Amino acid sequence: METSPQPEPQLQTRRRKFECSLLPHGGYSLIPATLSTMAWIASLAQDGCDYARLTGPIVAELTNSNLQFPYLEVGFNAFRAPLPIGGNEWAVDYTSKCLDYDPDVVSMDGYWNAAKIFQFLSLVFGGGGSLFLWFSSCFLFSPATWRW
Repeated sequence: METSPQPEPQLQTRRRKFECSLLPHGGYSLIPATLSTMAWIASLAQDGCDYARLTGPIVAELTNSNLQFPYLEVGFNAFRAPLPIGGNEWAVDYTSKCLDYDPDVVSMDGYWNAAKIFQFLSLVFGGGGSLFLWFSSCFLFSPATWRW
């Protein structure tokens, strides 16, 4: 009777290393993966033009409008103006379009550009970290992988 040749032990280890098994670290590994994914999606859902409220004489310069806005909702790339709702009350319509900054009024220096770069990198690394946590719910990683 002829037997089939056995695979080399190194090949068996390599196959086992990349096989997906359901929750090798237990069910609790889904909690950080789910929370990090929810946080990443929440950061993507933000339109980016209401990080701060700006008041003062710069409001009139930015808007170039006949209306005298009491404040603006500002962000990295754009701003949003409030709408009068009657009397002396103003409200921001968060479904309205963000208005881009006028380059003649706003000069974006190196710090502003660095902040925009770090904003983009945080989205990339946040999404990558979230994806890595989801892979850890299926694959076993060596301890050296977790030291990054």
